Amino acid sequence: MPYSPQNAYARTQREGLSDRAIESSALLKCAALLEEAGASDVAYATSSEAVKSNQKLWTLFQIGLTDPENPLPREIKVNLLNLSRYVDKQSLRFLEKADPSILKGLIFINRNLAAGLQTTPSASEPSPDATAEGPLGRMA
Repeated sequence: MPYSPQNAYARTQREGLSDRAIESSALLKCAALLEEAGASDVAYATSSEAVKSNQKLWTLFQIGLTDPENPLPREIKVNLLNLSRYVDKQSLRFLEKADPSILKGLIFINRNLAAGLQTTPSASEPSPDATAEGPLGRMA
């Protein structure tokens, strides 16, 4: 079965991983695909598929962030939605221009967000219900 963000989510949910681990894993997988796509000998079709997979993942995040039940603080949701809008714009720019420097920016964003999801929130930070599900989960 080919990789897609939806397949990755379904597979990792069956494996019993936390929301944060699922989201981090999906971001890192897309970053790896984007990095492979940035190789000079990769065809444009392969590169565009990697960008489209990443954009699908970010669309899933957007859906979760706009869910009225998402317990993240409004400021965090707005910041993440702004970041997702930037990812959308950069993705469309790449599909138009095929500029490898755009891929580097998307890889940077995915890896840094994944790293943040891999950290454990400190006890002094407010955190939403640990059993809640959702994209970018319950980052706080």
